[in-house]
Amino acid sequence: MDGELTDEQKNRVADIIRSDLNDRFGERIQFDPITVTTRTDEFGDPYCHIRVVYDGDEDLLDPAWLNGFYRRNILALKECGVTDVTTETYIDRTEDSDWSELVQATPYVE
Repeated sequence: MDGELTDEQKNRVADIIRSDLNDRFGERIQFDPITVTTRTDEFGDPYCHIRVVYDGDEDLLDPAWLNGFYRRNILALKECGVTDVTTETYIDRTEDSDWSELVQATPYVE
């Protein structure tokens, strides 16, 4: 990925993850909103971050399956201009707030 994604690319990526999640969970969990942003890592390299707010039984969200999103959708993502691994954040609707997107993860350092 070379820099910022266009709004069209972001919408296409959101559609890809929405389709992936709906195929797996159907009506059991609702996913909305799904936002896509371009961020920069500690080395100055851009990456795609996907933020998913969900409403439903979080026990159904298998972390191993969720972590396979990039692998399952690599070809479709490359067509959208996403050529590097993505990061995803899943937030329960009850925990979503204005500040939840402002906090970015940082690497653990001992």
